[in-house]
Amino acid sequence: MCAKVILKHKLEIRDKIIAAALISFSRKGFDKTRMDDIALESNVSKGTL
Repeated sequence: MCAKVILKHKLEIRDKIIAAALISFSRKGFDKTRMDDIALESNVSKGTL
């Protein structure tokens, strides 16, 4: 696999996580958002976070 493809995939996952975190923060607030919420919203594992 090409390094550019790997980098592109990583950036896509990063963007999904950030978007999911913003959604979770707006729904529950920063203090009440859990890693589980972000993982579920972004459809990635907690380990990936």
